[in-house]
Amino acid sequence: ISRNQEQRTIFWYALDSTIRPVVEALREIMGSAENVWRILKSSRLKYLLGIRENLVRNVSFLRARAVPIERIQKRILQTPGAFMRRHEVFKDLVAQAEVKWGVSP
Repeated sequence: ISRNQEQRTIFWYALDSTIRPVVEALREIMGSAENVWRILKSSRLKYLLGIRENLVRNVSFLRARAVPIERIQKRILQTPGAFMRRHEVFKDLVAQAEVKWGVSP
């Protein structure tokens, strides 16, 4: 196998195993291709795995607490990195905000 063929194989593997699931998860959460594109443009490449591992869990956590999806989408567009934090850290930050400011998300 030539080096170019090997690189293409790695790229397609990454596309199927990493990039496509990330885009699908974002589309489900953000509701539109435009919002997905905005998140991908503003996010660093290192956040791609965080989207699947953390963003989905953090959004589910907020939805379980009756936070409207529109509010979540707006906040993700404003500060995507905050939603890509490790889930345990995110839960702690939400709890701290509730105690400190007396508000629910």
